[in-house]
Order: sequence, then structure tokens, then C-alpha cells
Amino acid sequence: ARTQMIATGELIRSQFPNKPIWLSEWSVDAGQNAISALGLSDTYLGIIDRPDLFESAEYFQIHNHDPMVIYDKAANPKYVKTTRGAVFDTLRNVFVDSELVSTTTTSSEIVTGIDAVTAQAVLKNGEVVIYAINKSPVSADLSLDIDSSPYSGNYVHEVLQFSSIDDFPTFDLVENPLTTVAATPGSVTLPPLSISVLSGFNQVPPLGYDTLIAGWDTWSNGANPAASVTVADITATAATTSEGSNWHVGDGRGASSDGSWGTFEGAPTASAVGGEGVTQENLELSNATTGGTITFTITNNGASDIDLDGFHFDAYAFRPKAARAYELSISSGGLTNGPIYTSADDEVASVSGSWDNNAHDDISHSLAGLEDRTLESGATVSFLLSFSSGDGDGSGGHDLWVDNVGVTGTVATATVLLGDVNLDQTVDFSDIAPFIALLQSGTFQAEADCDESGVVDFSDIAAFIAILIGL
Repeated sequence: ARTQMIATGELIRSQFPNKPIWLSEWSVDAGQNAISALGLSDTYLGIIDRPDLFESAEYFQIHNHDPMVIYDKAANPKYVKTTRGAVFDTLRNVFVDSELVSTTTTSSEIVTGIDAVTAQAVLKNGEVVIYAINKSPVSADLSLDIDSSPYSGNYVHEVLQFSSIDDFPTFDLVENPLTTVAATPGSVTLPPLSISVLSGFNQVPPLGYDTLIAGWDTWSNGANPAASVTVADITATAATTSEGSNWHVGDGRGASSDGSWGTFEGAPTASAVGGEGVTQENLELSNATTGGTITFTITNNGASDIDLDGFHFDAYAFRPKAARAYELSISSGGLTNGPIYTSADDEVASVSGSWDNNAHDDISHSLAGLEDRTLESGATVSFLLSFSSGDGDGSGGHDLWVDNVGVTGTVATATVLLGDVNLDQTVDFSDIAPFIALLQSGTFQAEADCDESGVVDFSDIAAFIAILIGL
């Protein structure tokens, strides 16, 4: 189902390249059996996997032909959740408020083009969770590689399993349809005809962000705002586009005053200045403009690679017709290109005309799921933050405000071999001449700072001789 859904979407997109694809409950018809429920689950994975294809996917909570909830006035309780409803609830519990992790699944096929097992990993509250479907009538062994390493630790295994292809149970509305089953470290077995949720991986650390690499908490202008914070050896720029009113920087009511970068509260503290009459403290896209973009470009000019781990920003709308949907993606550069997160329509909060410099949504998206998130020495990456869904009718005061944009990461620490002044990866008598030359020039080199005082001077001579004697 997942494969066919994507193939159909790609075919439609090829015929109508500029038209959105909306999916609704119309023409949905499925049997009351396990195969239909598993197919539903697999289809949703296809929709989740390809947000670039499907602009909207909706399903009524109660549908005449394929209901998620049914009512029986003679029963007690009178309302029950169908298998289809249980599958939908399980999907929501895993995927809502989570971030997709780059996932590759290799499986045998039931028939040509239909994998027996499909799976998708997400980050949920900073932890890895895996949603897996076994559509075959036999058990399937699942081997897990996390961050390119085989996983053999503990985990929690919850299952919605069907006894046969015709099984179609009902559940109380508040009942968890998943049952916890035995989880053997180093071995994952997916029961036949089942949906599994795997969590509790003790090898995977909770989500954390390290150091602010580049940030924009003050805004020099609305077209090409310069980065206000960068670490050493980093250059960062930004550029905006608009589908109506241009981005501008004159309304400080939209500035964030909480001092954080999205949910990241690390140093340096973001600017807390804001209010009426204040300028250059935030970006504004005004008057219900349909949409606009901000491209943030970061270049690593240093000698060490940087593992980027998060993208952060604050945002809110003054009134509800503003452009309140967004997508974060990597548009170019050395990291894995493509979407990182696509929001729901009007996901950014609106305060309905009551401005408050503490009202922002604090938004952070992990980059841990990218196959390649290393900004190598000399490399550049561009993040594209695209806003949409504004009404476009020019309504005054329906403004989107963005502030405290930051990118975090970890700078790889270069290994220093004390005494290796000629940088040939060994310490020997050939290092003496360049060591003396550094002493005479007063130039700093970490390898010559043999007493690790932070400066290269005559106090390093004894330490340098000790290293040579100790060889």
C-alpha cells in the first residue's frame, strides 16, 4: 500500500506539477479484516514519508463505510473503537510531535513490489521510537542498526497483533490496543500480522544540543540580515523572499524576550529586548502575506569539522490570517539535503491581536536523524525556512513574527600531539629546529605549548626536553 500510494502520487505530480494533492475519505473502502488495517497503517507511512507529494491527508473520525468508532445502543459501553481506529490512534501516538529519523528498511517481499516488513524511526521527546509493520503471516526477525552500529541492547516491544487475516477486534475508547511482549536484547522478532512499537533503547542518549554555532537575535534589515552571533571560524548570512509584503524589522512587538533560541537555553543568551517603538529586534511578515522564506547559510572556515545537531527559532502570529505553516529543509550544501520538518496548517500560534513578547512558540528541530549532518572544514550549508498559509487578503495586523534563530552543533576537537612541532605525527629531534623558531618568533602553536599554559615561551623548554627524553 505504501509503495502504491507513493507511485500514484508521483504519477499525479508528473501530470499536474503545480497542483497540490489532497487525500480525503472519499473512495476509501476496505474490508473489516487485519489485512485492511495493516494496509491502512502502511499507507499512512507512505504519506508521512513523502510530505513533498501530499499537501493534505484527512479522514473523518466516524465514517459511514469504514468507521474508526462505532455506536451500538444495545451494548455497554455503547461506543467502541474499531481496529481501524486503534491503528490510527497508534500512528498518532508515535508520529504526532515527533521528528522523522532517516530510515532504511530492507525486507523480503510478499509479492513483487510489496515488502513483508516496513518501518519508520522517529525522535519522540528526544528518544528513538520505531514503528514497524509485519504484513506477512509468519514471524519476521528485525535487525537494528542505530547510527550505523548494530544495536544489541535492551528495548521495549509493544504489539497490536491479529490472530488471522480476518481478525478485526474492537476496543474501549480509552483502551491501549498495544500489548507489551517479551523483548530479548540483541534480537527483535515481529509477530505475524502485527504492528510493533519499539522504544526504550538504552544505547541512544536523550536529545541534547551542544553549542550555538550561528544565531540571529537582532536583525540588521529585512532583506539580508547579518548573523548577530557566530563562533570562531564561522561566517553566516541570511536572505529573505516574500509572496507579498516584504519582510521588515520595524515592529519590536514581535521580538522574543525569553532569552532562549527555540527550546535551546544555552549561552549566549538571546536578546531579550522588545516592545513598541523598538526596531531591528525581530523579522516581520505583515498583513496576511501568503508566504515567505528565509535562507540561512553557514560556512565552516575552520580546520575542524562541526557536527550540527539542531535548528531553533521563536515565532508567533499577531492575528490568525498570517502565514502560520512552515517547512524547514536543507536546500544546499554538504549535509543531507531535503525536508527536515513540515508543519500542520496554521501550526504557529496566534495571539489574536494581544501582543506579548513572551508569547512565542519555542521551536527546535533535531538534526540527529540526518544521514550526514557534519559541516566539514571548508563546507557550506543552507537551511531554508519557508512559511505559508497566509490568507493573502492584505488584512492589517495579521503579522508573522520570527526571532532568535540559531543553529547548534559540536566542534570536533583536533588531537594535539605535544612536541610534534613539524606536524609529521611523530616527536623526535627533527622537531627541535621548528620549536626554537617558534620561541624566537613568539608565534603560538598548540604542539609547541608543551606545558599547556596557553602561550609558547621559554617555560615550554623544560617540558619539550622531557617529552624528547621520554621517547
